[in-house]
Amino acid sequence: MEMIRGRSLSEVRRYDLWKLLIAALLFVNALFICGKPAPQAEVPKADAPRASVADVPKVVGTPALVVPGVMASLAAGYAWAGDKLIVTGAVKDEATRKATVDEAVKVMGSADKVVDQLKIDATAPVLSWQAKLAEVMGWGKAKGEGGIKVDDKSVVLTGKVSSDAEKKTRGDAAAALFGAEYKIDNQLIVNAPPSVALSKPPNAKLYFANNKTDVPVDISKTLSEVIAWAKAAPSNKLAISGYHSASGSLERNHELAKGRANEVASVLKHAGVADAQIELRKPQEELGGADPTQARRVEVGPAQ
Repeated sequence: MEMIRGRSLSEVRRYDLWKLLIAALLFVNALFICGKPAPQAEVPKADAPRASVADVPKVVGTPALVVPGVMASLAAGYAWAGDKLIVTGAVKDEATRKATVDEAVKVMGSADKVVDQLKIDATAPVLSWQAKLAEVMGWGKAKGEGGIKVDDKSVVLTGKVSSDAEKKTRGDAAAALFGAEYKIDNQLIVNAPPSVALSKPPNAKLYFANNKTDVPVDISKTLSEVIAWAKAAPSNKLAISGYHSASGSLERNHELAKGRANEVASVLKHAGVADAQIELRKPQEELGGADPTQARRVEVGPAQ
């Protein structure tokens, strides 16, 4: 058999066949690598948006009950939004979460009116007022305009009421609800009754004893009409005029007239008439005529 450089012809052919096969495999592999698309960086998927109290539209005039729960020191929070009660904050475990939501459902009457945004946090404390969750959550709904803000030491009452009596009633109810360990900060505002337009009253006349500045015993009754008129609107102002006789010392007479007018002004202020609504006028001389008491009077009426 013919020899090529010490190898037989069959060996050379086998060697060339293997080179051709290897070259073909390398060519195919190169085609595969070059044709494969470059790997793309993975884009993390955004988490689905979570509802929050801020996402719920606020309704003007809706009673607000807020027991803040977003702070780590509090175990739960509640906020009114429209006809729904939003339950937020952290609770110790699933059992507490379920109990809290169940109380909210009792207050609202149905589960579809409660939005559960509670989170489980084993470090969340259980506060004493949580035993009365239904009462706390129901306060804003039952009491109309107003709210409650609770932390671990105090209870703040906010909103408006129609009278001082209602303000006190709410404060007493909060004290009974939360117990002696909580301080009640009653910040409720008493709405003043709508002012009623009153016609100007006639001047009220007060008669004093000779050389005396002591007010008459019936002064409250005599001044009742002008006081009501003054208190009906801040712009209603009263003028106080003191009179004195022409006889005797002019200096002493002026002193008496001013003293009597000042005493009447004090009575008006004590009755609730603002200082800015009272105008003290210069003492006036009065002859008195047949009735000397006319020269010892003080008149109170609408300032012209």
